[in-house]
Amino acid sequence: MRLQMENKSMFNHKRTGHIFIAVSVILISIYFYFHMLNPFLFHITTEFTIVVVGVISALIGILTANKSENNLFTRISPALLYYAILVYIHSLSYPGMNTFPLLTTEVSVNIKFLANLILA
Repeated sequence: MRLQMENKSMFNHKRTGHIFIAVSVILISIYFYFHMLNPFLFHITTEFTIVVVGVISALIGILTANKSENNLFTRISPALLYYAILVYIHSLSYPGMNTFPLLTTEVSVNIKFLANLILA
């Protein structure tokens, strides 16, 4: 009976890996299609995905910091949140978005550079 339970838990991990790979392939295919269709749409979609993944990762790291040992993920989770916020501001300050009409392209590039510095 115990052997069956161990095999079942291993099957769930393999299934999770296959689902992750399938979702990744689908997203990459969608991004490639958007890139061929409209580079601006590709840029916005990619930035939105980075923001969502960054915020979810940061929230998981921050909320589980008390329950887990002081590992690397709980230490970098605030940096992931700051990175996601700066990437969101970068995508809003992009000249084609017309959110901040007085800003130049240089401001958007500098915000992205700052976000990458925080991530490094």
